[in-house]
Order: sequence, then C-alpha cells, then structure tokens
Amino acid sequence: MVDTRRTKFAALGKNLMRWRKALGLTQDQLAARLGVEPETISRFERGAIPTSLMTIWLCDAVEK
Repeated sequence: MVDTRRTKFAALGKNLMRWRKALGLTQDQLAARLGVEPETISRFERGAIPTSLMTIWLCDAVEK
C-alpha cells in the first residue's frame, strides 16, 4: 500500500525545489529568508515536513 500522504509531500517538495531554483536561490539563501536552518529546506524538498507548516513559511518568504 502506497502512503499517499508521503507521496503528496514529496511531490510538493519537488515543486518547492523547482520554485527555489527558478528564483535563483540556494537552500541556504531560502533558509535565511525563512529564518530556518538549511537542513529544514532540505527536509521540505524531500517531503519530510508536513505541507501546512511549509506553506506558512513559504508565504512569509515570498513577501520578503
């Protein structure tokens, strides 16, 4: 049985990576904008952090 929740987090993480790269940002740079560690960005991109938390932080980063 496939864990659909994990699959969705992973897909969202891939989209985050594409978005970050399209903006020309490194994981370190995005982490600095969000006030988190670069490992947190890595975890987002791997789908290891739930989307609701990621969405709040990303909305904050876009406004900076």
